[in-house]
Parts: sequence; structure tokens; C-alpha cells
Amino acid sequence: MANIFQKIAGIIGSTFQIGIGGPKVKNNSGDIEARNAADSAYTSFRTNGYYLGASGPYIKNSSGTLAIRDSSDATYAPLNAGTPTTWGDNALVTASMLQKAFIVGDEFNGTSPPANSGTVQYLLCTSTGGAYTAGDLAFDNGTSTGTVTRIPATDGMVVSVTTALNTGTLTVDPGVQAWFSGSFTPLLTGDSGIAQSIMVEFSDADFAGVTKSSTATIPADAIILNTRVQVFNGAAFNAGTVAVGHSSAAALLQATTDNDLTTAGLNIVEGTSTNADWGAAALAVQLTFTGSPSPGGQGRVVVTYVEPKT
Repeated sequence: MANIFQKIAGIIGSTFQIGIGGPKVKNNSGDIEARNAADSAYTSFRTNGYYLGASGPYIKNSSGTLAIRDSSDATYAPLNAGTPTTWGDNALVTASMLQKAFIVGDEFNGTSPPANSGTVQYLLCTSTGGAYTAGDLAFDNGTSTGTVTRIPATDGMVVSVTTALNTGTLTVDPGVQAWFSGSFTPLLTGDSGIAQSIMVEFSDADFAGVTKSSTATIPADAIILNTRVQVFNGAAFNAGTVAVGHSSAAALLQATTDNDLTTAGLNIVEGTSTNADWGAAALAVQLTFTGSPSPGGQGRVVVTYVEPKT
């Protein structure tokens, strides 16, 4: 009798062998396993598709690609993997992650991807090398352990750059948002179409130097919207004047007659004082002083301009 049970063990036991020397189907603690004839390794299980649960989704081969369909194979089934918002070694790539704007804090050469720093941030590959192509992103998980994770550049991906990226073959200006479609294209070229301002503060001490210029420059062909000279304590400027312009046109924005330094308040000129354009060169805002005011005078000049979109 024992001999008989041994012969039919593949039916009532935990293992069922298909054919002589064929693969085995095995029960392993409640899980079905496909094993080789020697039960020493897993073997292949070939099918066109299979269902998960009584009315669950249908996973199938669709012309060589993996398709996850609903139980009736009528449409694609949703894939629920939580809602990852950051990249990591095991992060699932979702459309929401690829469609959001990645705020890029630094750049790197693809031949030398950096190690994770102590700051969570995204990096932009600006020179092709190794596994990276210029335009790929990398995620720095902020753990100071291991190497950054590559995020392949994908059409429709948007990056927002916080600092100038200019050491590689791909360059992006600070403050620019760019979208990827084979290469990165700025959504706005530089800051075109966006009103910006430059401020220069001054005091009675600046009069000894005759002129004072801003650190930043106004781009060539910019349109000046207005120039404001604000005086905080005018009584101290009892013997001084200021003109506002640039190195080639000292009073382009405001002449000395357009403001009154002896009275606290705002002096505003819309456009330019002479109705002339800013000019064909990027230049700093220049303040030209005359007179020798008493100590204590303070004020500031704010020039607002725009680079028109074409």
C-alpha cells in the first residue's frame, strides 16, 4: 500500500510532477511554485496572461509589452503604488513626478556623478558622460551616503533653476523655467516679459564720490517702466541733487529737476525723463550727485523695467 501512495504522491502530496523528468508544481507553505525536475531551482511558467483574485486585474502580454488590464480586459487598470513625491532607489516613476517642475540647485558632469550630500535637492547633468546624458536629472537624497539617483530626461519634464548652470555644454540661466523635448527650452527667454527692479541706496556720504552705480545691470533694449527716487529725511539733503541714468546718459531716467532731495517722499518719473530707450547695451543704473549735503541724509532709487517678449 505504501508503494502505491508513493506512486501517486504527486497528486495528493505537496508536489506534482508533469511528465517523466518534467517540471514540478509545488506547494510551499501555501504558495504555488514552478520548480525544475530536481526541485533545485525555479523554472519558467509561460502564459499569455493571468488574473489576480476572483475579480481582480488581468496581467497580460500585449505585443511584447506588459499590460495591466481590468478584469474584463476592456481597459487599463490603475496602478496604485502610493503617492511618492521624491525620488529614491526604489521610487516608482509616476506621471505626476515627471510632470512637476524640478527645482534644480546645482549641476554636475555625467562622468563624475556626485555622492549624496547632506541636502535634499535635484541636480542637472550639463555634460554627457558615463550613464548620464546632458539634460538628465539626479536626486540627492540628503543622507550623505551613496551616490545620487539618475532621473532620465523625459519629454514634458520641467526644471526650475535657482542658480546659473554654466560649466557644461548645457547652460541655463538662474530664475529660468525650462521644459524638455529632446533638449531644454526656456519657457521664457531669460526674464523676458517679467517686470523687474534694481535698487540703489544712497546717503550724504556718496556725494563725495560723485557717482554710484548698481551692481546689477539693466539688459540691452529693456523698456523702463518707471524710476522712483525716495527721500527718507530730506532736511539733511539741504545742498544736494541727484540725476539717474547710466554711464552714457547720466540723466536718462531722472534729471536733477525731476526730484527734490530736500523733501521727504517719492519722486516718480514714468518711462524715461527724455522719452529715450535704455539703449543697445546692458548697463548699470548710475546715480550722479552734485553738492555737499549735511550728514544724515538717506534715500534710495528704484528703477523698474521689463524685457519685452517678441
